[in-house]
Amino acid sequence: MTDAATTPSLVSARQLDMRFGEVEVLKGIDLDIASGQFVSIVGPSGCGKSTLLRLIAGLADPVAGSLSIAGLPPPEARRTRQDLAFVFQDATLLPWRTVEQNVALPLDLSQRQRRTDALSVPQALVLVGLSAFARSYPRQLSGGMRMRVSIARALVTHPGLLLMDEPFGALDELTRQRLNEELLRLWTQIGFTCVFITHNVAEAVFLSQRVLVMSARPGRWLAEVPVPFPCPRDPHLRTSPAFNHLAEEVSHHLHRKGP
Repeated sequence: MTDAATTPSLVSARQLDMRFGEVEVLKGIDLDIASGQFVSIVGPSGCGKSTLLRLIAGLADPVAGSLSIAGLPPPEARRTRQDLAFVFQDATLLPWRTVEQNVALPLDLSQRQRRTDALSVPQALVLVGLSAFARSYPRQLSGGMRMRVSIARALVTHPGLLLMDEPFGALDELTRQRLNEELLRLWTQIGFTCVFITHNVAEAVFLSQRVLVMSARPGRWLAEVPVPFPCPRDPHLRTSPAFNHLAEEVSHHLHRKGP
């Protein structure tokens, strides 16, 4: 699945295969994501979406094919560029650290505060609207607030590439929609590249410039659906006929059995 734009790819994969033992997880994945794009990936459970994200992050190695981040192997890109951040479905906050201490964790671990392009912790908290809770502990926050802390912790490193693995999957629909809007605002403001995994078709369409649809295991691309809506996106977009038509198109591809 390649991007027709002329912008050089930040993420590039060719004929990527992945298996665990005898289980084939990904097969023949081609992928191009240009710098600054917001791309969502949808597919059935177990199809390899999260595995693909881990490969991009350099947390695992493919068994075949090529994968690069800005022309570098993912482990090398993660080590040398230091501008890749990962947000998981669970906020994974340290309960004994305050909000500001949790957000500062990547800086503490890598001494990133010496970089001129890194955000300060107060700046990151302003971006996610949690300045008033800087000295609170995770147990004092709602689920949506804890996820915003997790996003601030990723943003404090000023990532060029933000990988998000179903970050809002455990939240109620109203909180999910509000965080979708906040995430789009941050993407528009900061300009990072985002690869977003979700099971929620409406979420994928609302957030993305492109929605990639993956088959059941072994994961292959079934379709790419361009999303033409400009940003910023009004919350009322979700009720428009054009939005619903696009969501139906993604759902149609999602329920196909094969190419």
